[in-house]
Amino acid sequence: MDSIEIHPLKFKDLSDSEKIYLPENLIEQFANKIGKKLYTSIVLADGSKFAVEVGNSRDEFVRIGFTLRTLLNCPKGAKITLHKPQLDELTHMDDGFSSGLFKGTWRHLDSWQESALESVLGAPTSTFRTSMAYPGDDDRFLVRIHPSLFPRLGIRPGDHVFIERLGRKIVVVAFEEHLEDEFKSSAHLKRNQAEGLETKDLPEDFPMYLIIRVSPRARNALGIPRNDVAAIVRVKRRIRTQIVSEFNKMILPIALLIIGILPTGLSLLWKLGLILAIVPLIIGVALAPLKIRQTPKGFWP
Repeated sequence: MDSIEIHPLKFKDLSDSEKIYLPENLIEQFANKIGKKLYTSIVLADGSKFAVEVGNSRDEFVRIGFTLRTLLNCPKGAKITLHKPQLDELTHMDDGFSSGLFKGTWRHLDSWQESALESVLGAPTSTFRTSMAYPGDDDRFLVRIHPSLFPRLGIRPGDHVFIERLGRKIVVVAFEEHLEDEFKSSAHLKRNQAEGLETKDLPEDFPMYLIIRVSPRARNALGIPRNDVAAIVRVKRRIRTQIVSEFNKMILPIALLIIGILPTGLSLLWKLGLILAIVPLIIGVALAPLKIRQTPKGFWP
């Protein structure tokens, strides 16, 4: 089809700014349902192809937010081409990554737990453009993120995060990006990269905090094609493993509390009452730092 001019995002759509917003007629023509969401394939002037989630613009314009335009390296006023995506042409399928019945059931339960925890503690999502991993990161499911993004995601180095692309969501370990390295193509790394692995070069001043370096094992599991390792992915924290880590820190104070209360001359009912009253308080105080603080709405005098 002919190139389409893009327009700024509406204010009400900023909360889902990782989407491209299309008119109803273009959704029918160029969007495809993959999993539970609609996606379209954006082709840029340099031939780069990106699968992006679709929203309804409710007008005649194609709208893309500032962050997504930056991730795509698509300047204001630029034109793009849309194609209706097919899953097999956007992903490199990994036949060895399927889950068995027991594992699949357990992960559904884990997802429900995560949804419940997110509603209480919050789990902000950030959108990134993927890039090749560093040497030494080949053998693990890990990603490297700019250090400034860790507080925003509510994580620390070494925590688990979910990374999602085209309905595929996997768990990886998040480590810090090397700040001393500018985002420049290294001739040495290019000479030694895997056969057939390609990516488009980005401008030297591309914002590094929007880059996520994905290890080959994670990239393969997400289905990112080998002929262009750049893709748009979404990342959010995995709360359950953070809570398990905090519970480990609580074992000692709870044990000391019980040891201190049991020898006292109080009745058994009083002892149980004190333990049941104080233990949740200890747990609540320990888990409080995991909650993502929301700014209050409205105006101040």
